[in-house]
Amino acid sequence: MAFSQRLKQLRRYMKSLPPNDEGKNMHNITILSLFVVFGLIVTSTGIRMKFNKKDFLGKPPINKGLYLIGKVSMGLSWGFLIAQAARVNVTSFTVPIYLSWMGAMAFTIAMIFVALSFYELGISNRFGIPRVKITLKTNGIYRISRNPMYVGFYLICIASCIYAPNSLNLFFSLIGILIHHKIVIAEENFLEQEFKSGWLKYKKKVRRYL
Repeated sequence: MAFSQRLKQLRRYMKSLPPNDEGKNMHNITILSLFVVFGLIVTSTGIRMKFNKKDFLGKPPINKGLYLIGKVSMGLSWGFLIAQAARVNVTSFTVPIYLSWMGAMAFTIAMIFVALSFYELGISNRFGIPRVKITLKTNGIYRISRNPMYVGFYLICIASCIYAPNSLNLFFSLIGILIHHKIVIAEENFLEQEFKSGWLKYKKKVRRYL
């Protein structure tokens, strides 16, 4: 289904719901639309990789159980954001409009980081340590961050906590970010072993996150 059709469906769905603040409705549509875009990016990348006989999943860089906990925790945090944007109230209090704006803005910035990361990596995308030979990416968004995709993922968690504040969301976000930080360190250790002086030169010029 084309993105424009999905967007029309989202708009019809939002109109069918009880009246709500106009600004928050716009934020909800923006967040849900960007999640659809994100899903399309991941799906199209996966299809391209399958067509080119590339493996989307690599080897977990840390303990597999901890790795899965990190992924699930981050996914649950994102789920709170999706639920709140779909008008399923998961907040501990009524979110003021300025927090809604901040959450929507943080999420939009996060999606820019994620989209540019997927674009730069192309069919070299991997979740985990790659099992095949790779090249070191230092262009585009990778000139300002060594891990722009993770910056985007962390920002989504932060946006979720702002947009759908509750103790469970904060807990899952913290667990997800902390474990993914360990993943980043493990992946960077692998890259240092793989690219040696090339990685060290890049590491001196570009920060881990921002």
